[in-house]
Amino acid sequence: MSSRLGKQNAIELSSFRSAFLADDSLVTIIPDFDYSHDIPLMSASTKVGPFRAGIPTEVPLWFALMLQQRSLCSLKVLDWLATENLTRVKQHETTQTTLTPTTSTTTSTTTTTNDSDDTTTLPFYYAELGQRFVSAKSHSQAAQAPKASRLLLQDIAQVRLDKLRQQFQQLTRQQMANPSICVAVPGIASAELATLKPLITQALNDQRFLATSAAADAAVKKKQPVEDSIVESQSQEESVSGNNNNNTLRSRIRRLRG
Repeated sequence: MSSRLGKQNAIELSSFRSAFLADDSLVTIIPDFDYSHDIPLMSASTKVGPFRAGIPTEVPLWFALMLQQRSLCSLKVLDWLATENLTRVKQHETTQTTLTPTTSTTTSTTTTTNDSDDTTTLPFYYAELGQRFVSAKSHSQAAQAPKASRLLLQDIAQVRLDKLRQQFQQLTRQQMANPSICVAVPGIASAELATLKPLITQALNDQRFLATSAAADAAVKKKQPVEDSIVESQSQEESVSGNNNNNTLRSRIRRLRG
């Protein structure tokens, strides 16, 4: 019971950390106010501002949500949350064995599409960012992602988790053959790491413990016959030595009597 609670707490802590880091991603807002000075932010590497009403500018997501709650800006929907883009991502996930590539979102929230091979990337925090925009409340209708985007995001997340579980099943077999294997999972995202990392880590640790225990038992069984033979030979030598001592003592007694 305590082990299960520990895993659940680890997953919740990882999810909270992922959501916290995702809020530092840069997004585009359209401010409804004028402010001619820069605003230093401790969580951002650069300053934000100045702000001009109606002029788009980039700010961290948490700052944009704070302004939006005060009706001071309109939050622009991220380009990759368009239903056309998510439909293309879902098609890739359902037809290909590889995951859709992910990119860092700490500096940009715009995904790139290569027209030559029609490949689309997802932000590393796509699940956390998508949840923010799907559930965002705003005085501007344009600030919310389409309702279809929420369903597409759920489908994409489920398909990616299923593919990762299959990959980790293969990983456990490789781990048995090579315990020091180094694992690379191209395309994995933050939410998937938060969900699977505690479970996979515990599973691999349990598997390694069982393999080590089995090897130790085999070594003990292999060593036991050798130890038994050594003990038996020692007892035989002691028996022979005892008989020789008895014979020597008897011969001395006979000499004294004679």
